[in-house]
Amino acid sequence: MTTPPRERTRARYPDECGYTERDGVRIYYEAYGTGEPTILFLPTWEIVHSRTWKFQIPYFARHGRVVTFDRRGNGRSDRPLDIGAYDRRATVGDALAVLDRARAERVVVVSWCGAGDDLILHFLEYLICDATAINHGAARFETSHHGGPCCSGKPPAY
Repeated sequence: MTTPPRERTRARYPDECGYTERDGVRIYYEAYGTGEPTILFLPTWEIVHSRTWKFQIPYFARHGRVVTFDRRGNGRSDRPLDIGAYDRRATVGDALAVLDRARAERVVVVSWCGAGDDLILHFLEYLICDATAINHGAARFETSHHGGPCCSGKPPAY
């Protein structure tokens, strides 16, 4: 685990932070709060890192565990040279790796605007956790998925 330098613009500092590695690429994540559900704030666009959620994190961390991560090529995550390493399915795979590292069982996936529509759909395509997905933006999109065992192989907690 790494401890980032104290930044003055944070409304809340992470309780846990570190890296998970997938396909040779290190993905930086932060976790705030405790308990269930785990609320995963997906990266919005390729050029915006996870700090875009800094105003939502303190509130939601009082009601569950919040997890954010920097998308490949952004923030503290690695920057692969292969353009193919940046597609939406890679982002979904990275999100699942982060959730596994964070030991998430019940998940609420939150996205923002049009950047989230296809990310959430790809996410639910691969998801084997108990999850709810919410896209906040111009068009309202909500769905739930109650699959088999959760990402870490343990049965979901209901």
